[in-house]
Amino acid sequence: MAWPPQPVPVNHFDAAAINALTASLRTVDCRSICAVFEQAFMTARAESQPDHVAVLQLLAGATSIVLRPSDRGAEWGPWLNTLTQRAPIPDDFKGEQNQAFAQLGPLLTHPGLRARLADLAWTNDRKLGASAILAIDSYCECAEQLADGRSVPTFNAPGLASTEALQYVERALVLGHVTRRKRVQPERTVAVLKTIYVLARERCEIGIFIKTAELGIRYALLEPDEVAADAETVADRIKPGGSELAATAALDLAAQLYEQSGDPDGKRRCQLKAVECILAMRGQVSGPGAEAHWVQTALFALRHVRGTDARRRELRRELRDLQEDLLGEMGQFSVPIDVGDERDAVLRSFDDMDLPTALRELACLSRSRPIEELRRQALESRESSPLTSMMGSNWVDADGKSAVQLNAAPALEQPSEEWFKATINKMESFRRHIVVVGRFDAARLSITGRFAIDERHLLPIVLHSPFVREDQVGLMSLGFVRLLQGDYRSAVHLLVPQLEPSLRYVLRLAGHDPAIEFDDMTEEDVSLTALLGRLRPQLEKRIPADVMLEIELLFHNRPGSALRHSVAHGLIGTGGCLSTDSVYACWLLYQLTCAPLFADWTRVIAPAIEASK
Repeated sequence: MAWPPQPVPVNHFDAAAINALTASLRTVDCRSICAVFEQAFMTARAESQPDHVAVLQLLAGATSIVLRPSDRGAEWGPWLNTLTQRAPIPDDFKGEQNQAFAQLGPLLTHPGLRARLADLAWTNDRKLGASAILAIDSYCECAEQLADGRSVPTFNAPGLASTEALQYVERALVLGHVTRRKRVQPERTVAVLKTIYVLARERCEIGIFIKTAELGIRYALLEPDEVAADAETVADRIKPGGSELAATAALDLAAQLYEQSGDPDGKRRCQLKAVECILAMRGQVSGPGAEAHWVQTALFALRHVRGTDARRRELRRELRDLQEDLLGEMGQFSVPIDVGDERDAVLRSFDDMDLPTALRELACLSRSRPIEELRRQALESRESSPLTSMMGSNWVDADGKSAVQLNAAPALEQPSEEWFKATINKMESFRRHIVVVGRFDAARLSITGRFAIDERHLLPIVLHSPFVREDQVGLMSLGFVRLLQGDYRSAVHLLVPQLEPSLRYVLRLAGHDPAIEFDDMTEEDVSLTALLGRLRPQLEKRIPADVMLEIELLFHNRPGSALRHSVAHGLIGTGGCLSTDSVYACWLLYQLTCAPLFADWTRVIAPAIEASK
């Protein structure tokens, strides 16, 4: 059936037959009701009963709509919505069909079905106040039936303190708030809410207790100071080794309500208890890394509590010890990569080249991969390793401190740009390793083995390159010499800081002023963040977008090597300078320096290099 379908008059609905279909149902949720009508629809269609088919399909469609009481922006939604088809929504039942639902609702015995049709009728026509009242009573009846065992919840254990019952009460509260004068809730709704509240409190079902308490506070049905005391009591009843995280949530609620009630001592008491609950999680995890997480979380919570300086210092010392222990427990793995054949091929190729040709081909050892290809491969990695993608990541620095935290990639949604960059960077690290070990190192050894490379051999390239500003020439040429000689420590510290001035120089040659002006009329060159951010479109007109992404991933992005920041602030050690990512970054700068010169290499650059021998 296409939605919206042709309306079915109310006299076509047989209330007695509908009640008979739902009489045996022990559940009140609409998905169970929908399944009953879908089965009856299939039977009626097989038996060629067209009148029954239309009625049953309408009822199945009405009960298939998803209701989200907590989402006030989009309470109703289709259970299926694709590019080619859509399941029903409330708008599909407007007009004559809506009036039929309003008339049919009071004749139904199943509270879940009665609530759904009455709620839809009022949603489509706010003048139908009687339908709203009927929906409120029916939602309350659903919750009450879950309480006395006449109905069973779909997912939770039997009993009133269930999320399903709470959803019915929440929808009843929403309807009562919108439709009743002076926002006074019906007594039946208030009674059901308070029953759930008390039962959740007595059973220490903290999640349901907190949700019920929040609803009661929002609709002014519960007193904040009483709820705060109850929340603190519930949290105190949690035994060690139990649900400390749930207790923390209850204490956070209590602290918030104590503040609202003007009780700063109560607020501080609950904040300190919450910190101790967080720290208790250390005993439920294994490994210094997991323990450090909870200590760090507790420190964050203590920032908002006055008079805890000594406790914070104690926890910071513990955190540092755990972080040092974490470094000792980090595992390593190796992936064997055989690049012997590739190295041999590069050596044979470069051994036959003269110096100008070898220096040109050195810049052509690899090229940046297309962005779309990298993004597609990142998404494929999520599909091939779904469990890994579902978990967030935490990067630590050389001292074991948490440096970057990355959220997990959602299973059914487009991942964030941060996730894409981190995943691409991790994949590209393997390619960079192959380029450095299998190609660059072999080419470098061939060149330096046959020629006594000096700064004068690189000066013709650097002097003519529009990527290098005049006062950088000496630094860049010396850095490239150190790179070719294998002195990677010197090369990294000479070359990496030159990226920013080189990018600004490219912009100036293109007619853009990469500077920022302050109120006192002084000016300052923009940082790498701005160059790779708001000025990126201008740079990508001169440097391909694929290369710009590679620059960002190597020099700026975190998680990643963030070479520009690491070198500028002395965060990179000897091992970092010798890593293949650092060597590749220096080679990429060499490629950027040489690329604009390829057209004139034979005519201008090669003779100048030959003359410098």
